[in-house]
Amino acid sequence: MVRRFLLDGMLGALSRWLRILGFDTLYYVDKDDEELILEAKATGRVLVTRDVELHKRATKHGLKSFLIDSDDTMEQLNEITTKLELNLEPKNTKCPKCNGELRPIEKELVRGFVPPESYEVFNEFWKCEACGAVYWKGSHWDKIQETLNLIDSS
Repeated sequence: MVRRFLLDGMLGALSRWLRILGFDTLYYVDKDDEELILEAKATGRVLVTRDVELHKRATKHGLKSFLIDSDDTMEQLNEITTKLELNLEPKNTKCPKCNGELRPIEKELVRGFVPPESYEVFNEFWKCEACGAVYWKGSHWDKIQETLNLIDSS
């Protein structure tokens, strides 16, 4: 199963969703087409783009490339998960900001790094090993689950 992606600058929101789903996803806004192709080749990633010309160039270079048709993030997520048969279970969530690994962290260690009300209500927290962002299963998690359920049922 494909689990490593490289997304071009048009797919920032999709990159965050793929990371939430646990897929190793690089996203660049500042690399040109040639740099993206070289990076995908060097790292063995599937190039994901909305750029028809970039997609054609990538496949000419023998790379796996996936062309996204929609400009709507939820439709993009549905498109890639359906066509590539990706699992919609966020068991191995990556940091949506930087693609870093998330590790459980003791509640006491996040005091002062999360809103006081979140600290009082929640007991499980995760911290990104790369950028230090702290996460918990708040209302945003419920919205993520709702969105995934909608996509899964379509």
